Amino acid sequence: MSYTPPKLKQPQPAADLPPDLQLALDNARSLLGDRDQLFAVVAKSHADIPRLLAERVILQSRVGAVEMTGDGEACKSARAELDALEAERHRAIRARNAAFEGLLRQEAALVNLKGMLDTARAAYSARIAAEFRHRYDAAISLLQGLWREGAALALALRTAIEMPDPCRIEGGKDESVTPWPGVVTPAKLVRITGPDTPPSALDSPVVAIGETLDRLDIALRFCESIAQQKRLGQQLPSRIGSRTFDPSGVYRVAKELMNHSDGMCHQQGELVDGTLLSLTALSRHASVKAIILVETGKQAAA
Repeated sequence: MSYTPPKLKQPQPAADLPPDLQLALDNARSLLGDRDQLFAVVAKSHADIPRLLAERVILQSRVGAVEMTGDGEACKSARAELDALEAERHRAIRARNAAFEGLLRQEAALVNLKGMLDTARAAYSARIAAEFRHRYDAAISLLQGLWREGAALALALRTAIEMPDPCRIEGGKDESVTPWPGVVTPAKLVRITGPDTPPSALDSPVVAIGETLDRLDIALRFCESIAQQKRLGQQLPSRIGSRTFDPSGVYRVAKELMNHSDGMCHQQGELVDGTLLSLTALSRHASVKAIILVETGKQAAA
């Protein structure tokens, strides 16, 4: 599984973008670029660790088979290969943990930059909103003029002029076909934008602000998710286990599942352990047989 950080669209220079807003935007995008690099490490480990776990199972079987033959040189070579694989797996684990810590350390800076961006964009956003309201009011005046013209045409020609309102009412009481009363939902007025209405093209600075705010929100939610996983792990009893759950065991994914630690999925057949999923998640998935224990911690350490 490869990961490619999303490419940020570089906004075109805008003379009307205030300097403080441009600075806040640049600083936020720079920090988000650092986040992309850290998350790329997490994504790489998400793919590498299951692969290395699967290769370890194969190598352990090979080592056991070679040891039974009594061939010292072959046994030594197989053991060296297994040790090298384990060293690679531990490097991937350390890189993953370090990346998570780096992402978590960004939280204060993310909050600060989002606050700066919110403050800096206030006046700019108000100006853009006022300009839009001016155009909106002009369009409403045009529509009202069309209504008056249509009414005059209908009166003069003694014929009906269709002038459908660009909105509809949704909700209210549903008529029931059963003896039980219909469902009542709040009525609301819904605008009809039209099936053939093309999406409005926003100015590049506006798009950049919206995309950056979206990415800041995603980054902050991810930080909160990391912190929550750590809290849940601390609350989990240290001595837990059952016939189907071993905290230090290796599991085969029985059906696709979401890894809430990194927000990516594990496919059916992949191997996972406590370095990828939190112990809370391992225990929960094992209890519903979404993952199957294939190697105990003692077997993995052998």
